[in-house]
Amino acid sequence: MTCAGTARECAWAVSRWRGSALRWVVAEAEVDGARRVRQAINGALVVEYTDLQLDPANDDARRLRGAGAGPALESGYISIQSNGHPVEFRRIDVLVLDAPPGG
Repeated sequence: MTCAGTARECAWAVSRWRGSALRWVVAEAEVDGARRVRQAINGALVVEYTDLQLDPANDDARRLRGAGAGPALESGYISIQSNGHPVEFRRIDVLVLDAPPGG
């Protein structure tokens, strides 16, 4: 898993949007299977993950692997959460992106 910048740059990108609890922000997640996940806030790239794989040290991942799943994390659920603070969501859209040429 890689970040689009250094840990300090990623932390700055996240913290800079914590200023006002009274404004809406646009959060985007672009998922390309197990190849890449990009997360942006108000158009600014916050973090990018690549080569997503099940963690062999995780009990749930071991159970999935034992049931025949491959190591690449190619499917799953979309979850939206707050980390301990009240939050409201609006206009949640899920879009299917066009496949890249040759993909």
